Amino acid sequence: MTTPITNRQSGAALITVLMIVAAMSAVALGLSQTVMRATLRAKAFDAQVQSNWYAVAAEQFALSAIADINRQHEGRLFAGAPGLDTPVTFTIDGGSITAVTRDATNCFNLNRLARGTRPSTDFDAALTFYGDLISATELGSGRGEGLTAALVDWMDADTTPATYGAEDAYYAGLDVPYRTSGQPLANLSELSAIRNYLPGVIEVLKPNVCVRPANEVHKLNINTLRAEQAPLLVAQMSGLISLEDARQLIAARPFGGWQNVGDFLKEPAIAKIAADYRNEDTLSVTATHMDVKAHVTYRGRVKTVHILFRTAPGEVVRTLSRQEGT
Repeated sequence: MTTPITNRQSGAALITVLMIVAAMSAVALGLSQTVMRATLRAKAFDAQVQSNWYAVAAEQFALSAIADINRQHEGRLFAGAPGLDTPVTFTIDGGSITAVTRDATNCFNLNRLARGTRPSTDFDAALTFYGDLISATELGSGRGEGLTAALVDWMDADTTPATYGAEDAYYAGLDVPYRTSGQPLANLSELSAIRNYLPGVIEVLKPNVCVRPANEVHKLNINTLRAEQAPLLVAQMSGLISLEDARQLIAARPFGGWQNVGDFLKEPAIAKIAADYRNEDTLSVTATHMDVKAHVTYRGRVKTVHILFRTAPGEVVRTLSRQEGT
């Protein structure tokens, strides 16, 4: 029996319509997915931009807060001072900002080991201090010479390696070759590119070292030294105080800190050390640098920024650097 032509045409038309509907559905689905992805990207971009603005706001707030802290304490900071080492959280539309302010004065500026940036006498003193600092850590005295030489070679302009050091010839032989910097360090993360500075070594040194302009003189605020910074005090005393004595001195510090450097020098563990070995001119009870670590949480995104401020007494508080990271 032959199917009528009209029925066959109707069937073909139905199939055509179904195919068009299917194609349009696929196009519609594709468009909706594209729009959704674009919307999510726009929201993510908006959240990122807004997080950046909140980070800027945190920096401006920190400038004001640090100025207030300095005025309140006349630049004389001590462990436990109001506003120091205590998280402060602010609620914002869509999230929060948490900031912690710390005294960043206490560290050895590694850029003091950049040749030619300071008088030779200061360079020699920096070599000695860094060696004493390394010896006072769990790394021990056996690591000091290699770490110091490699760092000096990394920053100096010549290509002749020091004993235990490393210049371009060494780094060119690595699986991924590169050259030495030939200039002061830009930040602490650069250490990982230098011979002998393995991750474990950097972790041990990190509480006690920093990267600042090469012409900045190292000072210690004896009233904010933390227990993990006891090696700094050992090095300050030319290695003539034990690490344990340095830790006990920090732990037994008077509430509110020592009133002045003279009171500190009267402590029995310090008084027995000859004045020539105590580096008294680089001891202080004031802060020259402060660090603010701010966590910005906004619409599920978390942004962490470290902001370093110059806060020397008598100077206007100013931002030295800002760096994103954990």
